[in-house]
Amino acid sequence: MSEFNLLAFSGAIHQTSTCRNLIRYISNIDQKCSVKLFDISELPHFVPGVDDDVLPEVVKSLRKEVESADALLIITPEYVFSLPALLKNAFEWGVSSTIFDGKPVGYIVAASSGEKAFEALNLILETLQARLDPACKLLLKGLKGKTNELGAINDTEVAMKVDEFYHALKASIVIK
Repeated sequence: MSEFNLLAFSGAIHQTSTCRNLIRYISNIDQKCSVKLFDISELPHFVPGVDDDVLPEVVKSLRKEVESADALLIITPEYVFSLPALLKNAFEWGVSSTIFDGKPVGYIVAASSGEKAFEALNLILETLQARLDPACKLLLKGLKGKTNELGAINDTEVAMKVDEFYHALKASIVIK
């Protein structure tokens, strides 16, 4: 397979969050894969009915980045039994477009529990008509306790699950 690119979204915006560390871990699995993290904290609140010609530049950039990515990688915590608001806001900006239609997506919910965020994310992505392979969905409970202070995974079983997830996402991509 030739080189491909993943556009990553982290539901946690802190630079040293477990989610961002996991994105960094995944970006080092395969040298043929380029991973770009989109900064969702820059997006304005979603406003329905905004015409394409007056969209904020950062929203235009989001849509362009999603369209040009070979696949999307989403890693998020669970906040109050749901998705972080900034992450949901990013997906809402795609509602009036077709940018997610058929786009391969892999996601990991890394939380103490995570079931509600996992369900919510799946429902949102199905509604946006993203392409979801069951092997590209992963719930990692208690990940923070399975990483060291630098964010490296120190649990063999978790590392193996993440590697399997990555290879399933890679296999779901049809390179143009």
